[in-house]
Amino acid sequence: MNRLGAFAAAFVSGFVFLSFEVLWVRVFSFASQSSPRVFGNLLGIYLLGIAISSFVCRRWMGASRQWLSSLLALLFTVSAMACYLVIPLTAWFSTLSYNGWAWGFAAVFAASLSFGGILPLLVQWTLRDEEGAGALTGGLYAGNIAGSTLGALVTGYLLLDLLPAGRISTLMSVACLVPGLGYAWAAFRSGGGFSKRALWGPLGVAVCICFTSGVFHRHLYEKLKYKPRSRHLPPFAQVIENRNGVVVVSRNGKVFGDGAYDGVLSTSLSYRTNPEIFSAYLQFLVHPGAREILTIGLGSGAWCQVLVNGPKVEQVTAVEINPAYLEVVKGSPEMASLLDNSKFRAVIDDGRRWLRRNPSRTFDLIVMNTTFHWRNHATALLSEEFLQEVKAHLAPGGVICLNGTGSRSVDKTVAKHFKCVRKYTVYLLASDSPFDLDPNRFADLLVRYAINGSPVVDALTPRDGRLLDRVRKLTLGVDRDQLLARSKGRSTVTDDNMVTEFGKGGR
Repeated sequence: MNRLGAFAAAFVSGFVFLSFEVLWVRVFSFASQSSPRVFGNLLGIYLLGIAISSFVCRRWMGASRQWLSSLLALLFTVSAMACYLVIPLTAWFSTLSYNGWAWGFAAVFAASLSFGGILPLLVQWTLRDEEGAGALTGGLYAGNIAGSTLGALVTGYLLLDLLPAGRISTLMSVACLVPGLGYAWAAFRSGGGFSKRALWGPLGVAVCICFTSGVFHRHLYEKLKYKPRSRHLPPFAQVIENRNGVVVVSRNGKVFGDGAYDGVLSTSLSYRTNPEIFSAYLQFLVHPGAREILTIGLGSGAWCQVLVNGPKVEQVTAVEINPAYLEVVKGSPEMASLLDNSKFRAVIDDGRRWLRRNPSRTFDLIVMNTTFHWRNHATALLSEEFLQEVKAHLAPGGVICLNGTGSRSVDKTVAKHFKCVRKYTVYLLASDSPFDLDPNRFADLLVRYAINGSPVVDALTPRDGRLLDRVRKLTLGVDRDQLLARSKGRSTVTDDNMVTEFGKGGR
């Protein structure tokens, strides 16, 4: 190994370890249903381990090159194995208890301890005297930073679209062993019993990693999602990974995005199998004449399937940031017809960005069946700033439907910006024009409603007859004044305070 090899090792170490951090954020986010605190906790533990390891490595700063070569070979080898084990260990911890995944942070800490000393020892190995020490040290750090930057970009934007997380983890572990093998060879050539044994370490670990990867990463997301129940539940019917996240579909048609519930592949009004779908039909109680509809998010496609078959609907535009949901819809016999419907248009884009790029588009109905208010980035779809953006795209008499998921802060935010607001379960229906609520008209509409050629309800069956009776008596009793009274003392959601994610914006 020469100085060029040391620069290459610094680059590879930065590339590999930042790639692992990207993977760990994905795994921990999925296990926690995208908790906003995951990234900060993981980064803090990661940096703490590096700091402690760098401090401990001071004791070897005066060691010979032979010792430093052996030590670097050992650290690269141990780091490869430690980083490789973080994901399967986190999955295993998840099967022990509901919050067991959090013990995976201990594995992250152990991994960061192992690779935290690599860069300081690389600097010491490269320097032979004080002449040019500053330039050499700066060069090594520059190489490490370049590798870190490129690792985050290549893994985050390219590899995650091509390979599942388990394979990327295996690939990065083997890549980490390459400089380890180089320093083991340097130690071997310099002689010494320990040096000879060190030569076989990276090779043996590489073989172990390659042979165990399939077993260790099998049913990874089932373990992270189902926790202890994963032993008794069947594996997912579909797992789609890309740079936008992880979308999985259970055997009974439930869709989960990054670990959180995203709907069911069904438009049935059966409460037992699909309790939320009634709210999709409810849009035509508050705005029976809606023609142009915008949905922010596609999810399982069930809501869009309901809306596109509305009585007077001419166009439904769905803006979805993750193309994986289109694959989910395409793979469902009940939902696939949505993509062939001439009245439906899917756009892969960020909701806010699309609204800003289309300032002249207006809609009779804008639907945001939003994710849980406490999840990471939920503020982007719940804040005052976003609601003002949405409101600017409403046609006269237009209505928005927003899933507040029970947050009083969201209730207050919506009530503050609209004159007429009603709440049904967790859904907020808002407009600046009075609602024309006619339950009998809505019940008659449901009788005529058909999706894929099949009627939604059959008034002659006892179950659907009881449903229609309840619909005719339906009232949306919680109004704007009541929402403001209930949310007194709560903060409204803004882009700056992110109150639902980090404050007291929940129930």
